[in-house]
Amino acid sequence: MGNRARFEQTFQQSFQHCQRSGVPFMVAMVDADHFKDVNDTYGHAGGDKCLEALADAMRGHFQRTTDQVIRFGGEEFVVFAPIDPDTDVRQMLESLREGIEMMDIPFESHIIRLTVSIGFHAGIPDKSSLASTWLQIADKTLYEAKNNGRNRVEGTFGNMGSGAS
Repeated sequence: MGNRARFEQTFQQSFQHCQRSGVPFMVAMVDADHFKDVNDTYGHAGGDKCLEALADAMRGHFQRTTDQVIRFGGEEFVVFAPIDPDTDVRQMLESLREGIEMMDIPFESHIIRLTVSIGFHAGIPDKSSLASTWLQIADKTLYEAKNNGRNRVEGTFGNMGSGAS
């Protein structure tokens, strides 16, 4: 798990590696739904406990050495990685979303439950692609997920071959 400075350092490198080698790349934005309500109800200590649980869930889901899970700011995380062309990105992220929805997060005498909205963009970056544009697309699809009711996965695909289902 890393922070925004680590993100800036590794995102571009991973993207450019995929760009040079023609390997598919995935970037996803993960945002805790209604997180202000968690902080208002349980205080910042409860919110911090939830952020730790989210980070642990994402680390458990994305375990390859090339997978990067980084806190982007507030209650938002970014996940990015080179992926196999046959990877069902939507299903992989849906599985993460479902796992988080089922988590019980103990805090003091309470159990906190969370949902997340996820936006992603995946494909093979061509020579003219910009890493920043891919991040903007993932961010845009995150807000589509939030606007379409939250607790969902929305995304777009570039050239992926058979895995873009």
